[in-house]
Amino acid sequence: MSDIPLSTILIAIAMFSFSVLIVSKLGARIPLTRARSTLILVAGVLFLGAGLYLHLGEKPVDRQAIPRKQKQEKRAADPFTFTFAPREAKWGQQVDIQVPFPGESVTVYLNGMPLPRKVSGDGRTVTVTIPTATKSGYIEIEHDGARVRGGEQILIAP
Repeated sequence: MSDIPLSTILIAIAMFSFSVLIVSKLGARIPLTRARSTLILVAGVLFLGAGLYLHLGEKPVDRQAIPRKQKQEKRAADPFTFTFAPREAKWGQQVDIQVPFPGESVTVYLNGMPLPRKVSGDGRTVTVTIPTATKSGYIEIEHDGARVRGGEQILIAP
């Protein structure tokens, strides 16, 4: 069933009935006999009366008591910085990326493509291998919903 109260529907029907009568009298676009006009007027008054009676008898809705769906938006973490070396690499060469949090929790991208990675050293060094046929571009790191692009491109030569 609809969320629209019955009283609102009845009042809307009454307003429609009155609108038909007004158009028929003013515009003469809807030719109505006197009997039909009277019938529409009586029906409109009855619908309006019933709608108002129901409306005035309704209890006010406590909007605070209505359960609301909680939006569970994933909030991105604060921006962060990272460094990588070397700045120039060849296909198949490894690049070390220093991140400010555990390396297991990051995804590394090069030109928008995710790269396989391994974590080494203190857990904050992520090592990636430059794939064959990759072009120069930006390294991006994604952590906890935040994706940050490096400030400089890595230059890649075949």
